[in-house]
Amino acid sequence: MMRSRQSQLGLSFVGWFLVLMAVGGIASVFVRMAPHYLEFRTIMSVMESLDRDEDITSMSKAQLVKQLRKRFEINNVRGFDFRNHLKLSRTRNVRTVTVAYEVREHLFGNIDVVLNFHRDFEKGGG
Repeated sequence: MMRSRQSQLGLSFVGWFLVLMAVGGIASVFVRMAPHYLEFRTIMSVMESLDRDEDITSMSKAQLVKQLRKRFEINNVRGFDFRNHLKLSRTRNVRTVTVAYEVREHLFGNIDVVLNFHRDFEKGGG
């Protein structure tokens, strides 16, 4: 009786295979999405450093975009489309910079994941 109970402990081969498939699927999704989140975090750190280092309220749009291009290049952010993903506005003495974009990442078959990134930065208005 004791021997048959010990032989029934643990997962079968099929059980282990299903567990490994689930873990592999989750790891695959993570590996494909992680670079996009890391790039967005880099973009946010560039925006925050620009906010701390420069007086963006007095800059023109062209000067601000030039500074951002330099900082993105230094931080190896290559695929950022300034025309479509960055919105600059100024009201009186408040400068608002909005970063908003989507990334579509293909997983397998006809299944894609859409990542939506959005963040507003405001400076001024003292």
